[in-house]
This record gives sequence, C-alpha cells and structure tokens, in this order.
Amino acid sequence: MTKHYIHPCQPGEEHSVAITGIGGDGEGIGRIAGFTVFVPGALPGEIVQARIRFVKKTYAAGALVSVIKASPERVSPACPLFGRCGGCQLQHLSYRAQLCAKRVKIADALERIARVPQPNVLPAIAAGDPWRYRNKMLFPVGGEPGRAVVGCYERASHQVVDVQDCLIQQAANNQIVAAARGWMNKYSIPPYAEASDTGLLRHVMSRVGGASGEVMAALVVRNKNIPHLTELLQALREAEPRIASVAAIVKQDRGNAVLSGREYCLWGKPHIIGKLNGFSFNISAKSFFQVNSLLTGALYAAAVDMAQLGGGETVIDAYSGTGSGSVYIAKAVKSLVGVELSADAVNDARLNASINGCKNARFIAGDVSEELLRLANGGAKPDVVFVDPPRAGLSRKAAEGIIRLNPRTVIYTSCNPFTLARDVALFAERYRAAEFLPVDMFPMTAHIECIGKLTRTGD
Repeated sequence: MTKHYIHPCQPGEEHSVAITGIGGDGEGIGRIAGFTVFVPGALPGEIVQARIRFVKKTYAAGALVSVIKASPERVSPACPLFGRCGGCQLQHLSYRAQLCAKRVKIADALERIARVPQPNVLPAIAAGDPWRYRNKMLFPVGGEPGRAVVGCYERASHQVVDVQDCLIQQAANNQIVAAARGWMNKYSIPPYAEASDTGLLRHVMSRVGGASGEVMAALVVRNKNIPHLTELLQALREAEPRIASVAAIVKQDRGNAVLSGREYCLWGKPHIIGKLNGFSFNISAKSFFQVNSLLTGALYAAAVDMAQLGGGETVIDAYSGTGSGSVYIAKAVKSLVGVELSADAVNDARLNASINGCKNARFIAGDVSEELLRLANGGAKPDVVFVDPPRAGLSRKAAEGIIRLNPRTVIYTSCNPFTLARDVALFAERYRAAEFLPVDMFPMTAHIECIGKLTRTGD
C-alpha cells in the first residue's frame, strides 16, 4: 500500500519561515509547522519569505523570495557572481559569524549523530585573510569552440559559470585560467561536452607552491594530442612568469573522478616544490595537498599539539597521502608508519620524508582498512593513531582496525562534520570524545576542517 504524507507546505506556495541554522551546503534551515525547510541564501536569525520548490518525505526546499527581517550579520557579497556560482556559499555572512556557524554545525552533528552530550568544540582557528587563500584551482570548461567558459558549476547543476576573477583563489590561478580561456577562444579549442562525450578540454588546473612561489598549470583532456600546444605554453608563461610545470591529465571515461587519468609532463618539471613552515614537498598535478597554504601549517601543528607527544612515541598515520602531514608528525615522535591506498602517493611520501630528513618514517601502500588490521594482527602497538580520511569518512573495518591497535589517543582530522560524528560513534565503547578544534581552511564556503581528539577510556 502506498503511504500518503500530509505536509504543511506544497510546491509553489509561499511561506514566512524563521531561520534557525545553516545546513551542510550553507543553506538556511527553518521550519513550517515543525516541518524542516531548507532555504539557500537565508541566514540564522532571519525571517524570510520562501517559495516552496519541492517537498520530500521529511523536508522541503524553498527559494528565497525576500528577507522580511535581516540578520545583523548579513553583509553584501564581494563577488558579483555570488548566488549563481556554486563555488562559495557564505559570502553574505560576516566572517565572524561564519566561524560561529561552523562551530555550531560541528557541535550539532556530534550531539545528534554521535550522541556526545555538550561536546567540547573549541573556538575555530580563523584565517588571517579569508580571501585569496586557495593555492589550487580546478575549474570545469564549457561553452563551444571560440566561446569557451571556464569557472565553477552553478549551484546544483553542471552548467559552467564563466569566472573572470575568483576572489578566494590566489592571483596566479586566475591568471592561468585567463590564459587558457584566451587560447581556447583564439584557436577554437573544443570544450568537453558531457552530454555527447565530445570535445577535448575538460578542466583547467593551477597550483601555487606556497612560499616557493612556483606555479603549475595542468589541463584535463580527452586525449594528449593538444592542438596549438606551443601557443598555449607561450600564453601560460607570459601570463605567469613563475610557472615551472605544465602537465596534461588524459581522462577518456565519463566518470566524475576528474584526476583519474594518466598524467604527462608537457613542459618544465614534472612537479613543483611546495614550501610550508620550513618544510619542502614535491607536488605533482594529481598530488593531494591542502589548498590553504596559510593555515596548513597551523592545522598540522594543532594536530601534533593535541596528541601531547613527548618524543618517544610510535605512531600510525592512516590515509597519509603524499606525506605532508606525516613529516610534521615524524619530527615529534620516535617512529611513524604511514598507510595510504595510492602507490603513487606513497612514492611521493617517501620522497618528501627523505627531502625533510625524516629517517624515522616508513610508508605502506595498500587498502587502509586491511593494512590497519594487518598491523594489529602483527602486534603493532602505536601510542597514537592519526587519521585523515576522505570526505566519506572511515569504513567500519578501518575503525575496527584502529580499535584493535588500541592506541591511547586517536587524532581524527576531518573535512566533513557529519561523517566525523558518525565515525566518533564507532569508537564510543572504547574511546571518549575529548575535544574538537575547527580550523577554517575554507572561508566563504560552508566547508570546515576539524581535528578531533579521542582518548582511551580507563587510562
């Protein structure tokens, strides 16, 4: 029998909604007769007029019609594309209030999902400058030959918004985009069309190596036969004199894993040097590296401080990637084992450890869940396990492996408060949720990095 639900609102209706919170994508959250409604563009403390777009079993989505009572923290967005471009979600909220809202979001997730009563969420580490912080840009390409657009997707769509000057990107990234767009239009380079799976150029990437100043450009293409390549290289070098590497990533399938193709060096070095707080790292086009150079050192240092290391510990760094965080940790402990699925990332991690003189670090390439269990079965007894998983969080098997390793402390770095809270619940029988530190790596967006400390009960 089909169930029919009676809701207090229907598509097309307009309602006055009091906004009490911010959702995972930066939308305002309110209620109509107790029924949850998400309203993009609305802010906590506001009363807005919203037109209902659609209704689901447990919630509705509305479009902002007007602000009846504005929040005192509402500000004018700096970018003229805000609201259309999906790259930022919170430019209309003062930066002080952004930090407060993100802290509340973490606390709420821990209370609701992990059942942690009154979680100890510390004040966020703020960005010194919430603008021009991103050292990596990866923009999709759209339009047609001779009229290319390069920028961000519109909110909840795959329609590309042409972005001339992204205010959260470092200047070099915008210059690389402008050069690539000009080259495409001058030589009628066909942009990739998702619907027909035709065209050449899918994405434009640029990276800046922190204090080193080196810049990399990369093109995600359907094949490596790039017409007018000499002209492209000239345009890129003229646009950004610090450019040291130009790469191509050949992606021939339709999948959404943008950087899954084979990488080729087209000009210069196959990597650039990233410099952070006196450390040096090799960065290739496909390497994972934190996008906020100014706060990355603070993030790693905070994770090390939270672990209360004395120098004699053995530790495991799960999801160690290219070893940028591992290097910080290794300098503070007796020995470190990094575990990472990607063999290429592990090779980079070994090189980065060598560059920075970390002779006490070794790295294992393999499925993290399997390797954690293998280490536990082999008698490994780490004092601390650091874990920084992808946005999807830990698998139950990975959590089981950490619990069997029985460290005194687990330091969990997460970019997703909801999967962080879900995973904290997996440790509840053996570990206490001690404290959580937000680090605002992504100002003007709804995203927040958070470091959590779990301590073994009974110690």
